[in-house]
Amino acid sequence: MPAVMEGRMPQKKRNADSDVEHTRGGSREALRRLFERFQTDFGDASGGAIIKALIEECGGMRICLPDLQDLYREERNRAIRNRFDALAREVGSSQAYSQLALNWSMSVWQVRRVVNKSRTTD
Repeated sequence: MPAVMEGRMPQKKRNADSDVEHTRGGSREALRRLFERFQTDFGDASGGAIIKALIEECGGMRICLPDLQDLYREERNRAIRNRFDALAREVGSSQAYSQLALNWSMSVWQVRRVVNKSRTTD
């Protein structure tokens, strides 16, 4: 996954195809579209290899994929937590919260929540 850019949350795309009924037929149709997209984006051989690997590893499983905003948020929160301790040693905790909030276009309260959540789940 590419590194996140500070302060930029990708916008959720609304895809008409995402309204496909979640049935075996709908899943097959989504997989067909994914296969075509992989072939277009990565070439015929690589696109086919990606789909083949996906089916070999996950075939028969029911999978729920997170949306891009969820993945971005997880990566952003990880980056905030990783930076907080070092920054707090340099400038103090209060300043670290404020600086991270400014860097990530968040409120100080949100940054505190991200940092404190990691301390309670570790």
